[in-house]
Amino acid sequence: MPSSDSHGYSMPFASFRRSILTIRSEQVHSEMNHDSNMQDLELFQRQVFARFHELSLAKADDFLSVSWIHKLLDAFTGCQEDFRAILCKIKCCFQNHR
Repeated sequence: MPSSDSHGYSMPFASFRRSILTIRSEQVHSEMNHDSNMQDLELFQRQVFARFHELSLAKADDFLSVSWIHKLLDAFTGCQEDFRAILCKIKCCFQNHR
C-alpha cells in the first residue's frame, strides 16, 4: 500500500515553491503589460477620433477637395502606422512570455 506521507512526492517543496513564485511573477508581469496595452489602445482610439473628427468638420465647399482628401490620406496612414506599432508591441509581449 502506498505511503500517504509527504515524503512520497517526486518534487521537493523548494522546487515546487519556486515554480509557483515564477508563475505568479509572470502573471503580474503579464497583467502590467495588459494594462499598458489597454492604455495604448485607448490612446490610439482617441487619436483616431481626433483625426477623423477634424476632417468631419470640413465645410461643404472643402469636402472632397484635393486638400481635404490629402488630409484624409494623411490621417489614414498615420492611424495605420500607429496601429501597426501597437500590434508589434503586443506581439513582442506575447513572444517574450512563451
